[in-house]
Amino acid sequence: MTRWLSAGDNVTIPITGGITEGGLIIIGILVIVISALVVVGLVIWRFGSQIAARMKAVQDQVANDHKKPDGTPMLLRDDLDEKHDENAKKLDRALELIGTIQRDVAFLMRRSIAQEDRIDDLEDTDGRTRRTRRTDT
Repeated sequence: MTRWLSAGDNVTIPITGGITEGGLIIIGILVIVISALVVVGLVIWRFGSQIAARMKAVQDQVANDHKKPDGTPMLLRDDLDEKHDENAKKLDRALELIGTIQRDVAFLMRRSIAQEDRIDDLEDTDGRTRRTRRTDT
């Protein structure tokens, strides 16, 4: 008849010849590997919990809970796109004005040079104009 083991039974497994030297080495390696895995697991768990805490902080910072003045939710990306477009238009207008000012300054410089040339001509002829120089000859 087959008898099953119960909680109160004292069971020993006979080992013939005891544990060999090779068996002790294998048991030692297994203990070292399991210990290393436990240490690595603890390190990973620690860093994982730090990363999770940082991710929570980042999620809190980037939460889209901004509202328009009337209380409706506002998408920041859309708001930033609108502001970018407004600034781009202002920049285009400023560049147009700068171009106009550059053309005006160039015109005034040419005019100033022409006036200087006329003054130089008058100084070279002792103040006589072309008309008076024609009558003098």
